Amino acid sequence: MGKKVSKTAGKTAVIQVIILVALLLSYTLLILFMPPISKAIQKLYAFILLTATAISDIRTKEIPLAVCAGVIYLALIYSFIYSWDLAALITAVVITALLLAVRFAGGKIIGAGDALMLGSSVMILSIDEILGFLFLTFLFSSVYGVVLAIKRRRFQDAVVPLAPCIAAAFVMRCLFFSGSFVTLLPF
Repeated sequence: MGKKVSKTAGKTAVIQVIILVALLLSYTLLILFMPPISKAIQKLYAFILLTATAISDIRTKEIPLAVCAGVIYLALIYSFIYSWDLAALITAVVITALLLAVRFAGGKIIGAGDALMLGSSVMILSIDEILGFLFLTFLFSSVYGVVLAIKRRRFQDAVVPLAPCIAAAFVMRCLFFSGSFVTLLPF
């Protein structure tokens, strides 16, 4: 039999969807009325969604598909209003397809939500930022996995939530290795 969903879980889901819709609406208005810093706004909102996903992944070991859709929305709305980065879009589709193929062929190597979140995050980055972002994501997940395995004193079944690694790599790539977001920093 299926799981029973409590009334509070249903209310929580409704509140989460309302918050997501409010975030996406405010994002759309901000990038429309503030073109000079629209790319920085896009990355800031992506960071907010990735942080929420990281918290959810750590707590529940699941990535909400609504947040993946929200990150895709950030990339597509920006593309519709300003410019299409077709190379980043194609790269995102290829990465997502490859990771989903690994997911369905290899079992528990990577979750479907992880594959979708990684692919949707790639859509926001420029083609120059993607390789560094992917490298940092897998570096962070490898280090996290080794630390977890040492802490548990077992290398088998060391499950690493990938969303925190994606969020950390996104921040590192956008804040410290990119010129577009650094202009918002006070130092």
